[in-house]
Amino acid sequence: MNVYRESIRELDDADEEWYKSIVMANKKQNILLVACLDQEITGFIHLYYSLGKGYIEAIAVKSEFRGMGIGSRLLNEAEKILYRKGIEKVRLNVKNSNLKALSFYLKNGYVIDGVTILMKWSLNEGRAVNNVKVRCFKVSNEELKKIDGIPLTWWSTVTEKADLEIYKYYKCEDAYLIYLEDRFCGAVEFKPEKSLYIDYLAVSYSEPQTSLKVVLNWLKKYAKDKGVNEIIIPIDSTKRMFIVGMIEEEFKIHDTEYRLSKDLK
Repeated sequence: MNVYRESIRELDDADEEWYKSIVMANKKQNILLVACLDQEITGFIHLYYSLGKGYIEAIAVKSEFRGMGIGSRLLNEAEKILYRKGIEKVRLNVKNSNLKALSFYLKNGYVIDGVTILMKWSLNEGRAVNNVKVRCFKVSNEELKKIDGIPLTWWSTVTEKADLEIYKYYKCEDAYLIYLEDRFCGAVEFKPEKSLYIDYLAVSYSEPQTSLKVVLNWLKKYAKDKGVNEIIIPIDSTKRMFIVGMIEEEFKIHDTEYRLSKDLK
């Protein structure tokens, strides 16, 4: 875990328990590679593959071993493994402020092919939250991943099945199903903290835009009741109508991430 601790700023919102759970989980559709030098772990890369798609979630190298080509070798080995499994394209996300990581991937043959927008709602800026007459059911993370819905982010379709195994060990996130009367509206998953980052949000195929607004209003009520300061939700920039709906519910653009891809053929 020393590599993780040194690279925590570059590893987005994943915590130490998450990576411990990855190590313990079944490696089907979820791979963790490590680099070693003289029996010392110098770096690692974590990747997913599913439904013909590949996704690199994280790569990190210990500070004293950076600049030695270890990151590139890890990335190259990961790409070979994905290709042998029939994956022809691999994707990943990079924060727009992480210019070092962006340069690294561009140097290794990746191209920018999309944008993820981080939408934020702040309790002290939003209007009073009305009483939201919805029903919510707290479920296990495994149950939530089996629910069929429209995810807001592209990577969710790649990571869902592998995450079922990881969540057998990772117990730091809460999962809820949201209903308006008897109609299913959506599913959310997050770690309960003062700043609420929504790791997973999917809405019903039935009236999806209305369903999203129901889920957003439930989240805002949850934030008010629990003393949460802000809610941050990642969404693909291509989901225009969902973004419009979020803006109407007082969510603002907070940050962006680049989506990068590489053809392995």
